[in-house]
Amino acid sequence: MSQLRWGLVLTSLLAVSNPAEAVDAARVNQAIDRGAAYLRSQMSSWADSREASLVALALLKAKVSGDSPELQGVVGKIREKIMDGRYTPKSDHVYEAASDAQFLADLGGEQYKAELQAMTNYIISVRFPTGGWDYPEGSGHFRNTQGDTSVTQYACLGLWAATRSGVDVPLEIWN
Repeated sequence: MSQLRWGLVLTSLLAVSNPAEAVDAARVNQAIDRGAAYLRSQMSSWADSREASLVALALLKAKVSGDSPELQGVVGKIREKIMDGRYTPKSDHVYEAASDAQFLADLGGEQYKAELQAMTNYIISVRFPTGGWDYPEGSGHFRNTQGDTSVTQYACLGLWAATRSGVDVPLEIWN
């Protein structure tokens, strides 16, 4: 988030006369519903993008049915990345695998265990011997053999999602 946005957020928080004041739940739910409606209206533009799983996860968290055409479309796109039990991300490496895993785990976990196993295998396969994860070779990012903090965080989130769904992640990976 840009410094300007953070400044605006901080300013608006400080402008509240009583930060402990209860939030109006109805207004919060209306805002969530408006956000979900917007995301659903734009889903076709994200359907083939690396952001599709994150948008689908946001919709799921906003209580959009997992059976909705938008979310099932994302499931189909994720399944296209798996051939013969091997997961191959389209562009964003660990970020994409972890986002796909988080979405499927929250959508139905055990129902998608085979897909989650393929993502887990992929995430583990690109781990550095030092225990971290980084951007793929040729991505234009500086490569750090110790791993990148953000990429490693996403790897852990993806593995955690898979674990919640019954996929075994070896203890040595967590260590």
